Amino acid sequence: MTARTPRISALPLLALLAAAGLGGCGSADIPAAQYAVSRTTLAAAERAGAARYAPQELATARLRLGQARAAAQAGDDVIAHRLAMEAEADARLAEVTARARATAEIATAFRTDLEALRQRVPAAPGS
Repeated sequence: MTARTPRISALPLLALLAAAGLGGCGSADIPAAQYAVSRTTLAAAERAGAARYAPQELATARLRLGQARAAAQAGDDVIAHRLAMEAEADARLAEVTARARATAEIATAFRTDLEALRQRVPAAPGS
């Protein structure tokens, strides 16, 4: 009879090593992914006319995005992620504010044009 050497399965060990490796990569990707989302949201605010209609909100979003980038470069992923999320919220606020103000401007122009037309068109007899 020969002595059997216990056989250790490599699968649990590989799973543990993979999880440890992914854990390190995942945390580094979170700020980069959030930064990309924030940058995209900021671009949408710019396209919506935030420079004209919501300049303060847009400036705040840009400032926070710059701070997020600086924090990421300094290796502070937690702060970078938080600042990037705040930049995204500020950019969304800038976009919504810009759209609302642009819509209000269009509505005011429409009302002005409508009133001018009413003054030019004589009232119908009997009205």
